[in-house]
Amino acid sequence: MNRRSRSEIDQIRRAAARIFGADVQVYLFGSRTDDTARGGDIDLLIDTPRAERMTYDNRITFLVDVENDDPLTTTISLNYGH
Repeated sequence: MNRRSRSEIDQIRRAAARIFGADVQVYLFGSRTDDTARGGDIDLLIDTPRAERMTYDNRITFLVDVENDDPLTTTISLNYGH
């Protein structure tokens, strides 16, 4: 469960694939996974075997893409590889 609409989830997945590669995995965790909770930031784990794509510029570009759809703070945890 999560408090994201299907279109928001699809936008996050598309942005992650475009920026980090088609083999990226995106996981939502934290308070936004609890349908009974209110507020909170968006905690995302970006998992990719392509560490070279985890540049500062790519991470900022991804944050800007996600923030444009949801003005709340987004936290990204990075995992280089599987």
